[in-house]
Amino acid sequence: MDIFCEHIVKRKKQNIDRVLEMILIFVAMYMSILVFGMMMILKSFTLLIIAGIWYGAIYLIRRKDIEYEYALTNNILDIDRIFAKKTRKRVTSIDISRIDYIRPVEDRDYEKNPDLTDHSLCECKESKETYVVVYAKDGKRHRVFFTPSNKMKLKLKKVNPGCVTVIAEEEEDE
Repeated sequence: MDIFCEHIVKRKKQNIDRVLEMILIFVAMYMSILVFGMMMILKSFTLLIIAGIWYGAIYLIRRKDIEYEYALTNNILDIDRIFAKKTRKRVTSIDISRIDYIRPVEDRDYEKNPDLTDHSLCECKESKETYVVVYAKDGKRHRVFFTPSNKMKLKLKKVNPGCVTVIAEEEEDE
C-alpha cells in the first residue's frame, strides 16, 4: 500500500520578527546616511554601496518569511523549511513506524519529559491544530511540533495506529 500526502503551513510572524524587521530598516537607513555623508571619500561607489546595504536588508527581512512542508511517503514523514518561497532545507525525516507517539498539543502529555530536544516546525505552537511527535534519532530523543492536515493525520494513523492519537471529530470525517 503506497501512501503519499503533503501539506504546507506558513509560520505566523511573531512580535520579535516585526521588531527585528524595524531594527534592520533603521540600521540600513543609518548606514545609508553614513555612506552618503562619506560621498567625497567613496566617490562613485556611494550608490553601489547604498544599493548593497538595502539589498542585504531586504534579503534578511524576506528570509524571515518561513513555510514548513510536511511530506508523508509510505512510513517516512519528511519536514522541510522553505525560506521566502525560494530556498528549501530538509529539517528532519521521521520513520513513523518507530515513533513513540503523535498526539495533539492539547493533551499536554509532552510536558512530562523535559529531556527531549524541541523543534517547533509549526504554524503556531499554541494552536489547537498543532500536534507533537516524539521519536529517537542518532541517540537523542526529539520532540517536534507540527501542524498536519486532517488527511495527513488519518494517513499517519493508518501507518502506525497504536502510536497516533487523532481527535474523534477528525476520525468521523473519514
